[in-house]
Amino acid sequence: MLKYLNHGISTPIAIGIIVVLIFVVGGGILAYQHYYIAESEDKLTSEEITQRLSECENIQDYSDQNVCYENLAIEANDPSICPDYSKDCVMKIAINQKDITICEKEYDKAWCMVIFPKLLQESSYRQNQQCYIQPIPIDIGYRHGAQSEYDYSYPNVYDNGVNDYPEDIVPESAFRHILSIPFNVSNAILRVYDSRNNTGLIRLIKYSSLNNSSELVGDIISKTGGNWGGIYMPIAISKDDSHILFKAQMGSPGAGGGSVTMGYAYLSLGSVKYDDCGYLDPEKIANQVYFYDNFSKALFYSEEKNVPVSEKPGPYYNSAIKFINIITAETKTLLEESNTIYEIIDIDEKLGVVNFKSCPWQAYRFSCPDSDRSRSIVLP
Repeated sequence: MLKYLNHGISTPIAIGIIVVLIFVVGGGILAYQHYYIAESEDKLTSEEITQRLSECENIQDYSDQNVCYENLAIEANDPSICPDYSKDCVMKIAINQKDITICEKEYDKAWCMVIFPKLLQESSYRQNQQCYIQPIPIDIGYRHGAQSEYDYSYPNVYDNGVNDYPEDIVPESAFRHILSIPFNVSNAILRVYDSRNNTGLIRLIKYSSLNNSSELVGDIISKTGGNWGGIYMPIAISKDDSHILFKAQMGSPGAGGGSVTMGYAYLSLGSVKYDDCGYLDPEKIANQVYFYDNFSKALFYSEEKNVPVSEKPGPYYNSAIKFINIITAETKTLLEESNTIYEIIDIDEKLGVVNFKSCPWQAYRFSCPDSDRSRSIVLP
């Protein structure tokens, strides 16, 4: 090489080229050593894993021992080391290795499809311990052929099943189509799917027959308390197609959980709200709600300061009747009288009134006697 350089290139230039080559080659070697050798040094050897396993086995406290195994499993990227009690160990390894199949071997496939991409893409979700935990199963009834309060169980007359189960978002191997709810203005359908393994999870898809397209709206998971659990199920679309209305499907309660309900809720499709793990977060209206004007308005009860506070856990006193405009989120109080509770009989949209009973408040009385006369007021 030097021979050819001497013929056509001056000595200073040749020296400069050689120096540059030395830096380039040398830098490549250093980079290789830094990234690849360091990576191999960070990876636990089989001897180190054996030693760490022995250390975990020698820990006397059961909780501390499980923590030791979990930390080792995550550091070694080995799901087989995860303790049985751990709810998030395997998922963390799946995220570390960016391998959804690790998740699917341990957890429900539908849930893996929902949460795995969220954990990969959003660092705030990865920092939230709750995002790694599979939701509690809730028996929502539709899989057993039970009819809902609002009869949109699939199959129905609103949905002919064309382009059902798009493989990229709701494959039939993981999900079950349970509801089809028509939009009012457009020709779209809200398709609702739950997990085939009865995980506390539903996936909402907006299907348009105009172009045979399926758009992911989002996912809803079950919520649980000490002795209760439930999940919001869609029941209708508001008359202008702007909101989805929900009713909670409550699971079998534990001791003291029978009076707990998540009630009714709504979700704006124009400004969708999400929780801290990226699931849809419908906003609760109240425990008991009376919809009218094609699900664009509603009446509901609330307990106000016009009566003594009810004991908890337990039901509330219906001491006020309130109104909400689902589309605009406007709310106002229709009735609130001193030491009075209310019971709505029905809504008569033809006459434009709500019929109700009212009676004096008494401790532990949550409804009015049948002998009480009904009253009515004009609907907003």
